[in-house]
Amino acid sequence: MKTCTKCGAQMPDETKFCGACGSKFADETSQSQSGGEQESSAKFGRYFTDRTSEFDPQDVAANKTYAILACFGILFFIPLVASPQSKFARFYANQGLLLLIFSVVFGIAVNIIYAVFSFLGVIFILFWLIGALVSGLLWIVPFAMFIVLLVNAIGGKAIEIPIIGKYTLIR
Repeated sequence: MKTCTKCGAQMPDETKFCGACGSKFADETSQSQSGGEQESSAKFGRYFTDRTSEFDPQDVAANKTYAILACFGILFFIPLVASPQSKFARFYANQGLLLLIFSVVFGIAVNIIYAVFSFLGVIFILFWLIGALVSGLLWIVPFAMFIVLLVNAIGGKAIEIPIIGKYTLIR
């Protein structure tokens, strides 16, 4: 049986395209396997690690909704309560918790930066405008991490969020 690298679906060996997502399977002659084993996680650039192959495709399909809910801040605990035995659900609960903690710490840091620029804005109004612009632009970072996490959860992929996703708080 072949496993689709995009969605994790199991297909017969003679299949050329995935029946679930339509992606093309690579030729066996072009695949490089050492001793029949493939690396368990693929790296995308330096910030993304795909761990989808570590999870059972049936576990992914059954717990995708919980993974999506875990992306929304405080809802990270729902997969832990609703599906405590699912490795995929625990992966997304961990990613959601990491993003929540990062967002809170990041928010405190951005507010400190804004406060400093606002204080300087009393002296010169341009500093207040710079502080507002900088603090607003900085919020793109956690928002982008949220979007990456959510898109991957919807797609049934287990790709760690950049920079902080490699840490494990929930096993």
